[in-house]
Amino acid sequence: MKIEIRNFKPHMGLSEETVAFTGTLYLDGRKSGQVSNRGTGGPNDFSDRQAEQKVAEWCKDQPPYSDEDGELDLNADFKISLIVGDMLQERDEKKALANHARKLRKRLTHPEHFVSHPAIVVALGNERIIGCFLKAGEKAEDKVAEYAAKGFTTAKVYNSTTGKEVK
Repeated sequence: MKIEIRNFKPHMGLSEETVAFTGTLYLDGRKSGQVSNRGTGGPNDFSDRQAEQKVAEWCKDQPPYSDEDGELDLNADFKISLIVGDMLQERDEKKALANHARKLRKRLTHPEHFVSHPAIVVALGNERIIGCFLKAGEKAEDKVAEYAAKGFTTAKVYNSTTGKEVK
């Protein structure tokens, strides 16, 4: 089963013990109600009990979650918390990469720099962030592969003129 949260809105100012958020729960691509957390340490709230039961049944068939602290059995609440954690990490990584690209872009001071350096590649991994300008004719894929070989897990390419991410 594919479990997704769309329309995810974290409310970090309300978060105390857990992450306060709201979102729409989708199971196998179908809207299945709302899911939220008040951020006070309690469990996640499901607006649709049948959807919560479907997620709980699916979790029973999954292997335990394991990390450096040990193993835990999955349940519906824990699965939603894992998805929320992944979404927040992805958001933070995207922000960090865009900020680094923006800082690099400020170094391009003359219009001819944008022609000679059409793209910026930024990578994140090993708790480090690194970036470089691509020269005209260089392939972004080659630089992304080079960073991946060095252990960087996430890399993005930005247009040096507009500063927008290149997909």
